Amino acid sequence: MQATSEEAQASNEELEATNEELSTLNSELQMRGEEMARLNGDLRNIASSLTSGLVIVDRELKVTRYTPLAVRLFSLIVEDIGRPLPAVPTTLPVPDLAGDLDATIRSRESRMRELSSDDRDLLIQIQPYVGFDDEVLGAIVVVLDVGDVADARRAREAAIHNLRQVAESVREVVWQRNAANELVMITSRVEEIYGLDRAAVLADPELLLGSVHADDVVRVRAAMASADRRWQVTFRIVRPDGSVRWLDEVAGAAQVDGDDGMVIGSAIDVTEAHEIARLAEQRTAVLDAILNTADTAS
Repeated sequence: MQATSEEAQASNEELEATNEELSTLNSELQMRGEEMARLNGDLRNIASSLTSGLVIVDRELKVTRYTPLAVRLFSLIVEDIGRPLPAVPTTLPVPDLAGDLDATIRSRESRMRELSSDDRDLLIQIQPYVGFDDEVLGAIVVVLDVGDVADARRAREAAIHNLRQVAESVREVVWQRNAANELVMITSRVEEIYGLDRAAVLADPELLLGSVHADDVVRVRAAMASADRRWQVTFRIVRPDGSVRWLDEVAGAAQVDGDDGMVIGSAIDVTEAHEIARLAEQRTAVLDAILNTADTAS
């Protein structure tokens, strides 16, 4: 009996020890559960505060999680969890979404695509979703509303287009150089005045200076090297056909898109005016000679 009592007491002690261990484990699990709940709460709050929409898909492209702003592009509802994302209706066409998702998962390389309609502009970025063990578990689709940026870009492009239209309509050659003195724009009037192909000039701006008459090159270079980047100079050019034309060029520094190193200039063909002035000088000289001769004879 005594031996049986001792065995029962030992078994009881073991049970108590086991209960204590289970109690400790239960407390740890409870703490971890509370920590996970807090982390999930943090994650939900972070997701809801984002200005972009997020959709997470697994390797089979099935939706596992999404944020409210993802509906800008994807018409998602709770029942879509577990549904392939390419099968979800979209507010704008998304070309080859499945191909982009597959390629991102395979290559681990992010992809971007712009989507536009008459009243909306979105940008989607697809990047790999990587687990803690560095294994690619799927992909994350980020949906950004870039309407303001796109509107500003379109307005800028329209302004540039209008400016170029105006520049093309005037008689002068209009050009623009950046702070590094690189030619960034020149109107097609260069073909009429210089006799040079516009595309060739943009590719090799030295063609312009190479057209300047040998007797005027030093003067033109000196004008272009002015400290305030403003000049007015009259010079001759020799066209590819050998004809000589007189040009009057005016240039000045300007701020374009926040860059104050730009120089905008124009050159007009003043050959006719120069010829009229030359003939006038000749006639004046002849008249002066006649008058001097008459005075001498009297």
